[in-house]
Amino acid sequence: MEQPSRKRSQVWNISIWCHINKVQCLLCLQLLTYNNNTSSMLRHYRAKHENSLLPPIKDPGSKSLMMLLWTS
Repeated sequence: MEQPSRKRSQVWNISIWCHINKVQCLLCLQLLTYNNNTSSMLRHYRAKHENSLLPPIKDPGSKSLMMLLWTS
């Protein structure tokens, strides 16, 4: 029996892992601290990018940033 896959936060579509405790926002290139959860990444997105033209992060049907860039 296969184990169910873990849910992955949509914020990873606009962030990349840079270092053991750092991630980088692909929208503004700011480095953020990563402490085994996506709280700081979501807080950054909501404070800095929520009014951008990208779909909201919490929308499960939204395309990833990379998908938006590839299809543009």
